[in-house]
Amino acid sequence: MEDPKEEEIDGKYIIKEKKGSGGTANAFLVTEKGNNTEYIAKVLKKDNEDTRTYYNNEVKYLTIFKNDNNPNVIKIIDNGEGPVIRRNRNNGQPLIKKYIVLENAPYRELADFIIYTKSGLGEFKSKAFFYKIVKAIQSIHQKGICHRDIKMENILLTENFIPKIGDFGNAAENKTNLDSYFRSIPYAAPELLKFIPYEGFAVDVFSLGVTLIYLTFYFPGFTQASTKKLYKMIEKVI
Repeated sequence: MEDPKEEEIDGKYIIKEKKGSGGTANAFLVTEKGNNTEYIAKVLKKDNEDTRTYYNNEVKYLTIFKNDNNPNVIKIIDNGEGPVIRRNRNNGQPLIKKYIVLENAPYRELADFIIYTKSGLGEFKSKAFFYKIVKAIQSIHQKGICHRDIKMENILLTENFIPKIGDFGNAAENKTNLDSYFRSIPYAAPELLKFIPYEGFAVDVFSLGVTLIYLTFYFPGFTQASTKKLYKMIEKVI
């Protein structure tokens, strides 16, 4: 019996291992053929209107920041559509999939790091770390772009613990009356939960606040805006 083909993407990238799976894409650690540099490849699970929007946004906005050489935004390396071969899928036969190849952040997600340490960083350390995250989001906003999915899982860490913002699939040009509702509930501003028009920069800032609480204290503060005592206290202050 013939040995299964090597697992690969579009004839250009060798799949080394699967790193994770989200609602839209699977993530793989890959190397380019003839090059030992490791990258992360996101392969879209399905081809429908939602995933095409996600793919187009990710490519569009990451390309903007690649050209801008932003040190705190994950860099896009390649993107395309082609045959993906996996030994345990489709009997090893290729499936045509859209994919995005990104620089590898080997220390994974900020959420993984905090879960591993089983504690927050405390006020002093989180302040220094959070400053870099805020500067990254500030540079994104200065381009007139809102991220709309800021959370611990979308902040990636390099080997030097430099935070990089990733996952721009829900990003958009900022407006004061956006009406597309992408939500990670613990990080979602009240207007997202109420399905009313919102301003993109504002919901990003709200998500940043939840991220800071999580980073400092190892819990998000509230599971959903408006339902916890802590949120009610914040609401009174603002």
